[in-house]
Amino acid sequence: LNYILKILWHEFSCVFYINQSLMNAVNDHYLVPEQMKGTEKNLQSYITALTVEDAEDMFVEAKDKMLDINNWKKENSFFSSFILTDSHGKEVHRHAHAGDFIRIANAAGASLYNWIHVDAIEYDDYPDINTETIAIRIHPSKEPRIKDEEEAYLINSAVSSTIVIERLDRRLTSLYHGRNEIIGGTGNQADEVWQSLINSFLICE
Repeated sequence: LNYILKILWHEFSCVFYINQSLMNAVNDHYLVPEQMKGTEKNLQSYITALTVEDAEDMFVEAKDKMLDINNWKKENSFFSSFILTDSHGKEVHRHAHAGDFIRIANAAGASLYNWIHVDAIEYDDYPDINTETIAIRIHPSKEPRIKDEEEAYLINSAVSSTIVIERLDRRLTSLYHGRNEIIGGTGNQADEVWQSLINSFLICE
């Protein structure tokens, strides 16, 4: 009976207890750049597992989902595809590495792609406080095959997005930090996309 209750609680917490909120003040991960201009955005979702062991397993699953860029499309309808490429723009099917690029197409069927560079990916373990984190920082980029001087003026290098997954004891938190963003008419829609994505990392399968 205890085993069955444990399974039921695990499923219940994964599906129904994903809490999300817009944060006004957060303790930023060290990969999050300084806010200098434009808009700062912080979003989070969290769940609490029954045991530390469950939380550790859920962290591994969430980490795999975060690094599986090619499957990000499953979690939103605003973009038609997220394609992970290497530093030369060649499509790859693996977890993301620092130095990779992400090619994005929107659902409206535009012929032009948006490109994102994966600046850094960092995993940290803090056993003294029973905490571990993994973070990925990305920012808008030119197409990898374009020379540095070509179309560089189109890219605002200060804009960044950092996604962090943190396990603190039994609590698992998924966070989005946008820095120096330039928000146009799709600001609220962009928030929904990022919130949906970080929620998805915490859903058990």
